[in-house]
Amino acid sequence: LRIDVHGPYGPAKTDPDSGIARSAIEAVQAHGKEPEVWPSSGGTMPAFAFDEYLHLPWVATGLGHGAHAHAPNEYASIDGMRRFIAGEASLVYAAARRLRPRAT
Repeated sequence: LRIDVHGPYGPAKTDPDSGIARSAIEAVQAHGKEPEVWPSSGGTMPAFAFDEYLHLPWVATGLGHGAHAHAPNEYASIDGMRRFIAGEASLVYAAARRLRPRAT
């Protein structure tokens, strides 16, 4: 067995005042919640690639209910999954409104 270590993941950070972050905040608020804004991710995932290689800001939202991520007892409720999906759809619409060309 051979393991080639190329290095750790870099950080994934997005300016909380960026358009996508503002869209995420707007989407969560549209569901009657006040978001917690964390400019970097506490978990490990290759989200840094969006910033480092594609130069795209990255966000994650989390309406819904679940717990114990990546543990043997990880779970998400069906109702929580529905709320999560609705929240993600709201994020797409909020971002689209922000990017829509303005009439002149």
